[in-house]
Amino acid sequence: MATTTLGASAAGLESQQERDFWTEEEHNRLMQALGSQQGQPDFLHLASQLPGKSTPQVMQHLQLYLAALQHAQQLGRQMGAEVTHLTASDMYASLGLHREYQGFLLRRQLLQHQLLLQQQATAAVHTHTPSRLVVEQQTHA
Repeated sequence: MATTTLGASAAGLESQQERDFWTEEEHNRLMQALGSQQGQPDFLHLASQLPGKSTPQVMQHLQLYLAALQHAQQLGRQMGAEVTHLTASDMYASLGLHREYQGFLLRRQLLQHQLLLQQQATAAVHTHTPSRLVVEQQTHA
């Protein structure tokens, strides 16, 4: 029931704005930056350590992370295990967003692949421009 509650609250939060998934790398950088701070988190400073992430995005991610961590710790205590941290994937799974997160990762991977193909195509066009072909033909003639 706790997972449903967390999933529902995460879904409600996300229905108000576009869902903002974080990669494992972004999540890990945030956790490292957070670990270097003492006392209350300085969200503005944390956001400055994460290119492309705003202060509200950092705040929201930490809010979701803490809710998921608390849920995982409760489950861990029931099983006699100690949970001290979560990966981004574990966090989203705990919030009932695993399928959506996997879709995000797949779309991101496909986009990166498309960008790579476009860069390769652009590089190929620039190396075989008509003026260069004419010069090559004249030197071989």
